[in-house]
Amino acid sequence: MEKLISTLDKTNAIIFKIQKIVFIIVVAFVVVIDTAQVFGRYVFKFSIPWSDQVSLLIFCIIIMLGGNIAIKDNAEVKVTLIRFKDEKKQLIFDLVGDIVSIFTISFFVVSTWLLILQASTFKKVISSIQLDYKYVYVIVLAGFVIMLFEKVIQLLKRISRLKAGGAFEGEEGGVKA
Repeated sequence: MEKLISTLDKTNAIIFKIQKIVFIIVVAFVVVIDTAQVFGRYVFKFSIPWSDQVSLLIFCIIIMLGGNIAIKDNAEVKVTLIRFKDEKKQLIFDLVGDIVSIFTISFFVVSTWLLILQASTFKKVISSIQLDYKYVYVIVLAGFVIMLFEKVIQLLKRISRLKAGGAFEGEEGGVKA
């Protein structure tokens, strides 16, 4: 299992590097578009007709990339009601949480896939940039798939640690990123 986790970690590292590059590009792009929009609106009394919809699309990309980054850093929104002092019990509890997350993200993957199929049947475009909505949904699907991949890696690491007998030293929750 250690070899599988190592291979998945290497693949995940490559995906994460690509994500960071895309993240920097889209954030820079949205800053340029929104700056041009504000400047044009207040200086020239002219607004760029497609800027709002492109900004919305870029924010969608940012949210999907940010979701995976939050999962990778173990910083997703969660409420901790129970914290065990015994590392093994905490690891099992965290494992159950990972399984619930995997099922939830899998539900979103399937739902988004069905949405893409429906959008392919009934074509609808973003009016100002003539972009088919199914491509927007593909971005969302890609984000959920990347999140699912990250969660599966975390689950496998927890299982490996559980087999080895406990959490990593100094780690709360037992997963070392």
